[in-house]
Amino acid sequence: MLDLPDIRTPWLAYRGFEACIMVDNRPVTRFAAEYGEAEDTASAWIACEGTTKFIVYCRKVLPDEYDYTVSLFLDGQQVAWGAVVPKSEGSELHRISSASHSAAERKNLVFNAAALTTYASGLQAAVSAGFGEIKIVLQAVKITDDRRSQNSDRADTTTTPSSTASAPAWLLCDPVSKPVNLVFKYRSPEVLQASGIMPGPGFMQTSTHSVANKESKAQSKVIPEVISTARIIKGPTPPVAVTTQVNLVKEELKVKVEELKVKQEVKVEFKQENETEQKDKMTTKDSPEDGTQQEISDDDDADQIVIKSLRTLLAGLEQAAAKKRAGKEAAQAMPSKKGKIESNSTIDGVAKQGSDDAVDSSLLEHETDQMRPRKKAKRSHDVPHDAEIIDLT
Repeated sequence: MLDLPDIRTPWLAYRGFEACIMVDNRPVTRFAAEYGEAEDTASAWIACEGTTKFIVYCRKVLPDEYDYTVSLFLDGQQVAWGAVVPKSEGSELHRISSASHSAAERKNLVFNAAALTTYASGLQAAVSAGFGEIKIVLQAVKITDDRRSQNSDRADTTTTPSSTASAPAWLLCDPVSKPVNLVFKYRSPEVLQASGIMPGPGFMQTSTHSVANKESKAQSKVIPEVISTARIIKGPTPPVAVTTQVNLVKEELKVKVEELKVKQEVKVEFKQENETEQKDKMTTKDSPEDGTQQEISDDDDADQIVIKSLRTLLAGLEQAAAKKRAGKEAAQAMPSKKGKIESNSTIDGVAKQGSDDAVDSSLLEHETDQMRPRKKAKRSHDVPHDAEIIDLT
């Protein structure tokens, strides 16, 4: 498995697909993502408390010419069978909120209480294969025989657990790529914090073998390479180049905008479901979901403030970078301009000396001697332009 520096985002993406877990209409941040090329698997850790309900969202990162199928495994057991998502909806969110327990029974997806132990040993606990895991299997397919027109009454139903096909029987599909497995391993926050996977009390005192320290080491291998290319002039800590700051802020801004987009999509869907329930109940009483809706709106406002602050910071950094580039170009243009002026002065001096024989050569030498130390002192303070750095500390 390949360890990469963690990015605070709910999305786990791999090979053109991505997925996230929602609890109480909010995306759950994943930690310590790992990518295994041989197994076509990406995995990450999420924290959860109690046997709460959750919803799985998945989609294609970019739409293409193929449909794809979605299967879901919970604690090692398959609970959703090969739903086909048409290519026209490839980049839209596909939702799974319930599991099949029999041909006629479906229940909400719920975390397993046995996996939520507060003991550190719970991280390695494995009663069975896939225990404490939510695995989403996605595969691009090509529909070879669409029989929905002959079975219109079954077109929008799903297969039962007794079915072994990767797609409904009336849709014959050929796979066009290997299945991609996106795995979310869930444990209690106490276990993840004690293991150094999730930030919390004592996070910096975790073992050197923890995943968090592996990610810190991976980051330390990258950052010095950027700083070592520049000459540190002054300051108690190594300065960070403006371009590096701009890239970091852009990355964080991209993540925040994506999280807000997901929240807004979920809020719209939640609102539609709430309106449908109110119409069915035919009552004027306030539903308990109203408070949750207000919390989501408040959270959206907070996200908007964060995004606005990041954009303001990004604009300031880009302006500083532009000023730095302009100053560097002006400084580079100064020697050529100065050389041109000195050349013209020399020509004028030679012409004057030819026309006026009364020029005192010793005075000219005296003036030249006075100019030399001044030039030398100026050169001693010169700093290479490529070493100029804005110290943001």
